[in-house]
Amino acid sequence: MKVVHTLVIVALAVLMASCCACRMKSSDPLNTFVGHEWKLIQKGDEVMPARETENYRVTFTWDKNVYGVGDCNRFSGSFTYSAVKKPTTIDIGQLATTRMGCPNPAGETEFIQFLQKADRYDVDGDLLILQVSGQSKDSGRWVFEKVKPVK
Repeated sequence: MKVVHTLVIVALAVLMASCCACRMKSSDPLNTFVGHEWKLIQKGDEVMPARETENYRVTFTWDKNVYGVGDCNRFSGSFTYSAVKKPTTIDIGQLATTRMGCPNPAGETEFIQFLQKADRYDVDGDLLILQVSGQSKDSGRWVFEKVKPVK
C-alpha cells in the first residue's frame, strides 16, 4: 500500500512540474511570434499586392535566429527582444543575404533595411507589427501575417 501511495505522489509531482513548465513557456513573449513564418502584407498604409506577398517573408526561431526571403534572395541573422515593458522591443542584427539578381532589387533592399531598423514589435492575433521608432506610421510600421508554423 505504501508503494502505491508513493507512486501516486511521485506521479502527481511530475504532472504538476510539467504543467508549470507549460505555463511558463506559454507566457514567454517569444511564443507570440517565434516558430511561424510571417509574410509582409502592409507597409505603412500601403497594402501589398497579392503577387508580392508570396515573397517578403520572415521567420524568427527559438534560438533567436531570423531568416527569410526578400524579392528573391534569402537572408539570415540573429535577433534579441524584450517584453518587460511596453512597447516591446526587438533588435534584428546585421543580416547576411544571398546575391541573386532580382526583379525588384530596390524593394528587397528596403525590406532588409527595414528589418534591421525595426526596434518595436507587437502581435495582434495573426498579425505581427514591426515598427521603427521616430518614423511616421506611413513608413515606420509594417504588418506581417502569420503564414504557417515552422518545424
